[in-house]
Amino acid sequence: MLPDYVPKAGIPKPDLPGSDIISAAYLKFPEPFNSYDGKPLNGETVTNMTIIYIPPIPPVSKNKWWQELNKKAGGTIESDMVPNGSWLTKQAAVIAGGSIPDMMIMTGALKSFPQLLEAKFTDLTPYLSGSNIRKYQNLASIPTICWKNSMLNGKIWGIPIQRPICNNAFEYRADYLKAAGLAVPKNADEFTEIAKALTNPKKNRWAVTSGTTGGPYMNSFFFQMFKCSNGWKADKNGKFTYYIEDPGAIEAMNLMRKFQQNGYFFPNPPSSGNNVEKANIQSGKIFIYGDGITGLNQNYLSGRLIDKNIDIQCMVAPAHDGSKSIYWNGSALFGLFNAFSNNSKVSVESRLRLCDWHASQYGSKQNVFIGDGIKGVDYTLKGGVPTPTQQGSTDSAGTTISYLSGPPFVFINSIPEATKAQYAFSVATSKVGINDDSLGLYSATNSGNGASLGTMLTDAMTGIVLGREPVSSWKDTVSKWRQQGGDKIRSEFEAAYAQANG
Repeated sequence: MLPDYVPKAGIPKPDLPGSDIISAAYLKFPEPFNSYDGKPLNGETVTNMTIIYIPPIPPVSKNKWWQELNKKAGGTIESDMVPNGSWLTKQAAVIAGGSIPDMMIMTGALKSFPQLLEAKFTDLTPYLSGSNIRKYQNLASIPTICWKNSMLNGKIWGIPIQRPICNNAFEYRADYLKAAGLAVPKNADEFTEIAKALTNPKKNRWAVTSGTTGGPYMNSFFFQMFKCSNGWKADKNGKFTYYIEDPGAIEAMNLMRKFQQNGYFFPNPPSSGNNVEKANIQSGKIFIYGDGITGLNQNYLSGRLIDKNIDIQCMVAPAHDGSKSIYWNGSALFGLFNAFSNNSKVSVESRLRLCDWHASQYGSKQNVFIGDGIKGVDYTLKGGVPTPTQQGSTDSAGTTISYLSGPPFVFINSIPEATKAQYAFSVATSKVGINDDSLGLYSATNSGNGASLGTMLTDAMTGIVLGREPVSSWKDTVSKWRQQGGDKIRSEFEAAYAQANG
């Protein structure tokens, strides 16, 4: 049973209201408030293992923020911070060695994942399902979609860390549309007209990125335009189909190939990377590209150094025939969940209280301290938003426990126009979003071979777009995918779906 969804009462009203699938937005930093009474721990020492994407921070003996963190938590938090490049190797070694910390973030499904969780970790379903979660008021405010997508085969194995469900955004230069006298496209023909009008190699400008964030040649945009499934789709009988099998996939690649033939894609190879794409849209070399929605603020900040009137918005792919659009919802998660070891000396309840404290609402006294540190020491307010000082960057407040849990995601940036654009996209996608029905399910074949099969599909798509292979070759690619593991993944997801929904 899913946990009850109970939005936290008494928090400052956001400037732009949210819901369980729309991220609220603040145009200025809210006045600090209290989101948790007391201290979550009673002198316990809690160990956790977390992934980090920055250099290691000073140890607790040399880190005043971390020392204060322990005081406010009422115990001791010992964190093993592992660089992302070493994460999977270190995680596997720790699990195999048997010395699993009290809590550990699961960034993705591991080998024999259901069996591993049953053997080494705690099923939190009895503690958090239904009304049981109401003991933990901040955790109860996490939207239902997060719990649903982080559960495995119907059980709650950890605490989800929310990200916006509309995380995958197609950012475009709205100022270019306005200057050209064009409107946001309503169908594939209008999008093609825009691409033709805005591509001008002599001015070093192309319509569409060739980069990889939205898939090579922004293929996810084109697949959504032709209404392909968001990954796996289950019918009413629990039978699964993959998006590559949809008729719209071939139509999408046909259009992508025409775009390539007409020179509408940026000429750099797809491997050029996200930083190149960001620089290209900021400088006006491309009209549209795919990125994580939080990247919009940086595009405004850097783009305004080039053009103070820059206007970047986010587009839902228009349906090719002008009918109602679709949008591929994200998982609304970072990774999967923060799992609890079943061989811990710290009670489940104490660890849940710690996660509840850490999930204190955005802008609260607890949230600001956990994430930003001490005002005037670790951060100052710039544009109304906490901004790290040099000391804050060194101490990296929040890094030690970033992935224990988290509050409902909200939009807030130093540039209000970026916040408004993100919020508008969240509202728009909430009306047309579709989910991947495989989320929350486990397939051993997908865990083991999914990446290599995905590479095979991406290589085949790229070959078609570049004209190395005919579009008709896609049928052979799908057959090869099915034979090399696709059908086995399908059957495993169907079995897991039946178990979770039985």
